[in-house]
Amino acid sequence: MTANVSDLIRRHRTGDTTAGPAIVRAYLPVVRSLALAGTLDPTRAAEVTGRVLGRLLSRAGEARDASRLLALAEEGARDEVRQEVKGSGGRRAYLLTLADSPAARPSGPGMRLPEVLGGHPTDRTAWMLLEAASFLPAHSQAMFLLRYLEGLGYPEIADLAGVSAREVGAAIGAARRLFERELDLYLRKLAKP
Repeated sequence: MTANVSDLIRRHRTGDTTAGPAIVRAYLPVVRSLALAGTLDPTRAAEVTGRVLGRLLSRAGEARDASRLLALAEEGARDEVRQEVKGSGGRRAYLLTLADSPAARPSGPGMRLPEVLGGHPTDRTAWMLLEAASFLPAHSQAMFLLRYLEGLGYPEIADLAGVSAREVGAAIGAARRLFERELDLYLRKLAKP
């Protein structure tokens, strides 16, 4: 990011036309991650993302700070995902594929997320991440997805969320522990005959 989000919001509110596209670029990872986690379908997620970002820009003037803008992005993404899933008869595309053998699946107490996901997730592990992340509380889901799906660092996430990097670390740490528990339960459930 070239500019701090709070500065972009201030510039947008004073009529700077260059701030709007920069805000859209800054919040694209948030909306894209939530749309993908909600639909589990890249095509539908792209459609949701486009609609949400258009609305976000029109509402950016309402935001007084980065935390409010993040809330608007999250709210917009969740509303659009609900409509998208509702429009498809409640069906989501399940793209998750796991190893056939339960022994080949990562599991066990103290499971370490980087070991499970192999760093930045791709293909199979990305869908596993998204499926298990759907169980996270709303207030930490976006930060978690920005870190582990989009690969953003704590300072970048803090800027988008309008909080300190330390607060981001605490939220992601708590979300990660919950995620590991949910993923372990999910894998155990799949392993049962």
